[in-house]
Amino acid sequence: MLKDTDLQKPIFLKILNITFFNIVLIIGLYLMNRYNFLLFHSFIETMCIIVSIGIFIVTLNSIEFQKDDFFLIIGSAYLFVGIFDFIHMLSYKGMNVFTGLDISLSTQLWIMGRYIESLSFLIASLSFYYKVRFKYLITLISIIFIVSLISIFYLHDFPITFIEGMGLTTFKTYSEYLVCIFLGLSIFIISKNRNKFEYKIFQNLRLFVLMAIIGEYIFSSYKDLYSIENIIGHWFKL
Repeated sequence: MLKDTDLQKPIFLKILNITFFNIVLIIGLYLMNRYNFLLFHSFIETMCIIVSIGIFIVTLNSIEFQKDDFFLIIGSAYLFVGIFDFIHMLSYKGMNVFTGLDISLSTQLWIMGRYIESLSFLIASLSFYYKVRFKYLITLISIIFIVSLISIFYLHDFPITFIEGMGLTTFKTYSEYLVCIFLGLSIFIISKNRNKFEYKIFQNLRLFVLMAIIGEYIFSSYKDLYSIENIIGHWFKL
C-alpha cells in the first residue's frame, strides 16, 4: 500500500527541480549581466522571441481544434509581439544596428509590443462575452503594426519615450501603467471564466499575467537603459 509520503515525492521532486532550475538561471543571468549587459539583454529577448513565434506557430497549426477564439487571438498577436521584440533588441543602446535615430527607439518599439500583447489578452478575454471577428482583428493589428513602424522609423513623430540623462518620459511611464491595467482586467475576466480552461492552463495564465504586471511596473521607473530596474524587469519578462 502506498503511503502519503510516497504520493508526495513526485510533487516534492518537481518543486525541487523547478527551484534548482531557477537558482541556476538567476546565477547564470547575473554572471552574464556582469560580463556584458547587451549579451544579457539579447539572450533574454531572444528566448522571449522564440517563445512568441512558437506560440504563433502552435496556434496556426491548431486552428481546427480551437473551441473558441481566446487562444487564436493571443497566438496570432504574438507574431507581431515577437517582431517588435526582435527590432527592439537590435535597436538597443550599444547594439549600433540602427544609426542616426533617437535613443528612445528601443523603448518606443518595446511599448508598442507591450500594447499589442496586453490588448490581445484583454480582447481575447472579452471574446467570451462578445463575438470577435478574427479577420477584422488581425487586419486591425496589422494596420497598427505598419503605422507604428512608419511613425517610428520614417515620420519620426511617435511620442518620445526616453531622454538620455533624464529617464523615461511621462508617455512611457503612463503607457506601462495602462498596460498593467489591461493585463489586470484580462486576468480578472479570465478568472470569471475559469471553468472554460483546464486547471493547469488557468494557473499558468494567471501566473504569466502576474509576472508580466510586476515586470511592466518595474519598467515604469528606470532612469538608465542599463539600470538595475531594467535587469530585474527583464528577468520577470523571461
